[in-house]
Amino acid sequence: MRLHRFITVLGIMILLVAACGIALAAEQSKPKLIGRGADFVLKGSVNQEKGRTYWTGDAEIIWEEYTITGLAGEIDFNQRILKVTRSAKVVQAPAEEGEDNRLVLIADWLEMTSEGESLTATGNVWITTADMDVKADNLEGGHPSRMKDIVANSMAGMAEAVVAEVFAWMEQAGEDDLIYFLEGNVAGKTPELEFQSGTLLVNANAETFIFAGPTEIIYTAEEESESAGEGGSAGGEDSGTGSEGSSAGSKGSGAGGEGSGAGGEGSGA
Repeated sequence: MRLHRFITVLGIMILLVAACGIALAAEQSKPKLIGRGADFVLKGSVNQEKGRTYWTGDAEIIWEEYTITGLAGEIDFNQRILKVTRSAKVVQAPAEEGEDNRLVLIADWLEMTSEGESLTATGNVWITTADMDVKADNLEGGHPSRMKDIVANSMAGMAEAVVAEVFAWMEQAGEDDLIYFLEGNVAGKTPELEFQSGTLLVNANAETFIFAGPTEIIYTAEEESESAGEGGSAGGEDSGTGSEGSSAGSKGSGAGGEGSGAGGEGSGA
């Protein structure tokens, strides 16, 4: 009888220990919520040191209108800088409920500051908006005040006419507009055209874009003449179906006419 009771009690204790272990494991696997002016939800191993938070494993960070995911990275709360060092993805929430996301950005590595004022992405960059789908090797983003030096350094070896046309386009941007500079094996499409280029600049607020350097454009809209619109060329012939040239569209309309640029209404990142 005593042996039977002992076995029964032992069995109950084993079950309790197992249940506690399962509960503890479940608690440890839950996302850890860290906040300082914004919500940061991190999954995986989290370390904190002097205002920085490091993580490995799946992570989801909700920062203002952005949701950022990645397998490794760090946040500097004091400087408001976020880095994703492995498998980065940024989704910008729509301006109004029911609309599509304003921007989705995927890259191998990413660094951004608060409100998207500074954005750098490298490796297998893929950016999509309501009106544009583009892949490139690298991306730099920010307000015109930040982007002018970056663009100037990158275009240092290009023809003066092309550089002048690009900077004339940038001068039309508002000081709070977000400019994206994509470089290296740029390929993408809009509802009106498909393109390949060495360099593409996008004004996400004004929904315009401009190419610089050798560019090949294929118009896919039925009314091709209207698709070409106000687009022009600096240093080459007007880009048409399958043509090549250093294309820098006038008035910020890279090759698809004014208003056929990247980003849905009010898009940015």
